[in-house]
Amino acid sequence: MLGNDQYQALTRICQYRFAVLETALYLDTHPNDPNVLMRHNELSDELAEAIADYNERYNDPLTLYDKAEGSWTYIERWPFGNNNCNCGGDD
Repeated sequence: MLGNDQYQALTRICQYRFAVLETALYLDTHPNDPNVLMRHNELSDELAEAIADYNERYNDPLTLYDKAEGSWTYIERWPFGNNNCNCGGDD
């Protein structure tokens, strides 16, 4: 079971991932918008920082490609289970 701090960290990562994806999709149709490009790059950096911080604090890889120390905990947090990163609410 995820603790409140860990759940908040995952929610923060989900929010950054959503924002990075949305800005990338916008940039697909507006590639010369310097303001959105700048914001996309800022959000991408913040996402990378949030993921690195999460991995360091919880040793809980977010993808199969992340490293883990000691034990592999990805299986404890199935994407479709109760401990998923539900950015939409308090389900």
